[in-house]
Amino acid sequence: MNIRDYGGDPNNVLLFGESSGGRAVGDIGALKGSLNLYRHIISQSGSFNSFSFYTNISISLQRSNSIVKKLNCQNNKNETVLECLRKASVNDLIVAYGDDGLRSVIDGYFFLYYPQLAIQHGIYNPNINMMVGFNKHEMPICLIYPSMNSENATSIINNFVGYGTTSMIVNSNRLNDCSSSSDGPNRCCDIVGPILTNWLGCGVRRLYNSIHMKYNGKQHNLFWYNMDCNAGICPQLTKEQGGGICAHTFEIPLVFGTESDYRSANPINCTWNKQTRIYSNKIISHWISMGTTGEPLKPWLRYDPSKSNYLQLTPYHEFSMESWNEDCSIFDQSEQDNLFQMFGSDDE
Repeated sequence: MNIRDYGGDPNNVLLFGESSGGRAVGDIGALKGSLNLYRHIISQSGSFNSFSFYTNISISLQRSNSIVKKLNCQNNKNETVLECLRKASVNDLIVAYGDDGLRSVIDGYFFLYYPQLAIQHGIYNPNINMMVGFNKHEMPICLIYPSMNSENATSIINNFVGYGTTSMIVNSNRLNDCSSSSDGPNRCCDIVGPILTNWLGCGVRRLYNSIHMKYNGKQHNLFWYNMDCNAGICPQLTKEQGGGICAHTFEIPLVFGTESDYRSANPINCTWNKQTRIYSNKIISHWISMGTTGEPLKPWLRYDPSKSNYLQLTPYHEFSMESWNEDCSIFDQSEQDNLFQMFGSDDE
């Protein structure tokens, strides 16, 4: 493998990524030919344990054909279609694609099964040590949609859990009566945020429980984290800029030991205090240990399905093992129903 050319050990490779990159390193375990290419993965906010980020070949072809028509590139000859698409401007391509998110395509050949189903079929790479987790305020709904009303709330939940169970979640959380006012009671965005955090946690638990069930309780190096990163990370950020929360991507400076946020062409001049630097160094030590040994440092314990345990990473505090005690029944049933609808069978 190429890693040898950089002084690495081809028998001890770690893959890690964040967001779509975190999903990609999880997907690789289900790809044809991936066995024995690497040993460990770290998936930061990757969600390769939810149907929402996957699609089948039929839906994918319908989507691509729609884009071809919008660009006026339809033709009976594939070569002519490709030539037309290549001549399209970047702006035209973006407009034609729209705001639909990118999804991994289960093609039935190179990518045989959605990862969870690949585990159930016993074709997911069984030798991978995993660290999977997300941030405390992964989806800061009130920051993104401060004036969310009940209709907006229902739409967002539906995007993640599918049509089958959205009404159950809406009714049980009284979202039909929620308020769009920022200073009123029962604010819609305040309700939706925790629902989606629970959805994320239930996805990790479902993934790890599937691995344990498939391999009959055989010991696996599975590690789960939840990260808080608000205190001292960037005091210069205002509330409107995300100050005081630990949202999607906010852990990246901590993992790499940098103070600047990657999203700005002119990075905010963050100045970390001593405790934040210590916090970042502790996180880096866990990540490095995962890459070298397949396990983070103590007190981080392997996942135990009877405890649903994860490590809580919090600034200014000792890291502690906690248990995920949220009710996952609605999300688990939603996953099963939507997989059946998308792939035609629980076994395919």
